[in-house]
Amino acid sequence: MAPGEIHHYAFSDSDEREAVSISVHPVVQFLPRSVLTVENVQGVTGVPEFLHTEFSVRNAGQSFVSGYSVGIGVISP
Repeated sequence: MAPGEIHHYAFSDSDEREAVSISVHPVVQFLPRSVLTVENVQGVTGVPEFLHTEFSVRNAGQSFVSGYSVGIGVISP
């Protein structure tokens, strides 16, 4: 993933009352420093129910990132 590059993702939720936690971690890469961000988290709705969540992962650093993992946690009421 080149510096400034953005990848877009979406996943289905089962309940609009649930909260989600999204994190991103580069593969082990000690040098140069890697900086990834999760941005633009959005709940997308439709009639009559909640459809899915969309978000973006951006390489905010100055070096190439060869790979990363995305973690998603769901918090139920």
